Amino acid sequence: MEFDGLADTFVQQVIVIAGSNFLLTFWWAGDVILSWVAKTTPRWAWIQRIALHVFIFGAFAITDIILRGGTIRALGIVFTVAIVLCFLVRMYLIYGQKPQPQGV
Repeated sequence: MEFDGLADTFVQQVIVIAGSNFLLTFWWAGDVILSWVAKTTPRWAWIQRIALHVFIFGAFAITDIILRGGTIRALGIVFTVAIVLCFLVRMYLIYGQKPQPQGV
């Protein structure tokens, strides 16, 4: 397979896959540049960074579980389950623990 330009990328990968690949590439590059040049991180930057991480997770999970087969699918399932479990543990540790009463 040979690279015949940007238009051919959309033909060979279809617009949804190629578009999401380019979106991820440019969004991630913009986030890296923002983290390098910003002296402080404004709230909107944190929100877009969380959205970027969710997008990256979704792209890899969908690619590995739905679009691939065999060993890659199995590894994608393990990856997805591990990430979800880690996220749930983190949310529990941050928000789920009730303060312990202090002794009198």
